[in-house]
Amino acid sequence: MGHAVRQLYLNAGATDVALETGDPGLRAAMDAQWASVHDRKMYLTGAYGSRQAGEAFGDDHELPPDVAYAETCATIADLHWAWRMLLADGGAGAAAYAAAIERDTHNALAAAVDGTVTRFFYANPLQLRPDRLSGESTTRDRVPWFVCACCPPNIARTVAQYGAYLASTRDATLHLHQLAAAELALPAELGSGGVRVATDYPRSGRIEVEVSGAPAAGAELAVRVPDWSSAAELVAPDGRRHARGADGYARAPLTPGSYALDLDLTPRFTRAHHRVDAVRGCVAVERGPLVYCVEQVDLPADVAVDDLRVLVDRGIGVDAAGGLHVTCVVAAAEDGLYRPEGSVAGSGREVDVPLLPFAEWGRRGSPAMRVWLPTA
Repeated sequence: MGHAVRQLYLNAGATDVALETGDPGLRAAMDAQWASVHDRKMYLTGAYGSRQAGEAFGDDHELPPDVAYAETCATIADLHWAWRMLLADGGAGAAAYAAAIERDTHNALAAAVDGTVTRFFYANPLQLRPDRLSGESTTRDRVPWFVCACCPPNIARTVAQYGAYLASTRDATLHLHQLAAAELALPAELGSGGVRVATDYPRSGRIEVEVSGAPAAGAELAVRVPDWSSAAELVAPDGRRHARGADGYARAPLTPGSYALDLDLTPRFTRAHHRVDAVRGCVAVERGPLVYCVEQVDLPADVAVDDLRVLVDRGIGVDAAGGLHVTCVVAAAEDGLYRPEGSVAGSGREVDVPLLPFAEWGRRGSPAMRVWLPTA
């Protein structure tokens, strides 16, 4: 087990102790640890651990995409810790912890397994160079097993337990933290009956919640509204619209009937903090909770993914099937490793570049891939 994984699981255990004992010093330490990990050491995909030596966290803002270790088990450990911080009323707030679980689940964790669920990644870099060699754990392609076989069974148990991270109750309120299809029985303190969530999120932003039975008088429903769709409103059975509150949740009385939430899945460009040297001058593409990437297999034979420069002012296109694409300039060929500034410009050739969810990369071979694209 790597250093990053151990630290995240230690944090999860310490959070349990803080919750049991009410120790304010330990709670403050966990808040500080959370900020350190998620504000300065988390990859965009919800991966953790930038150094292959010791499978460890690096320094603040040390997040190289190509040599990222980003062990699958570290993402799983963070998911467990985030849930504990949510239950412990950590200082970042429930919505922040739920959003971290969502990022972890839909990106790094999902990318670790192929479509057959029989091949796995141990390390999950955000860039694959065409000439990178496979290592024992840093393989170019997903493999059936590892010498250190922690990731496959860890993935299996996390998927099996995922339903336990969807919702919680507090102060006569049912909180829906994860926007996933589910059927929930109302606990006795909220009355009798059930809640059915119908959605194919994140393929679409439509979430429908059907409440049946006899909820208790004064009970409330709180649905998390992600930051990237903060204007979305929860429509209650009586037609009233409920805006996202300061805590990141839209709240309405819990009554029998149908609720609806429509999230804005307009794709967006994302930049990293200026101290993340490895991707300065680059952008990534996100749509809802999904991070996207470019794969070499989707490009013309004479275009290399490492020569693309994205034209941000052209925006992000969406095709009829919901696929995303961006317009890029192909950089001109250069002679020599170093040249005077200004001596080489882009070739001027523009190409339309398809994008795909990071979770799906490498399923058609893996000659090269990038999440972060330099801007033109």
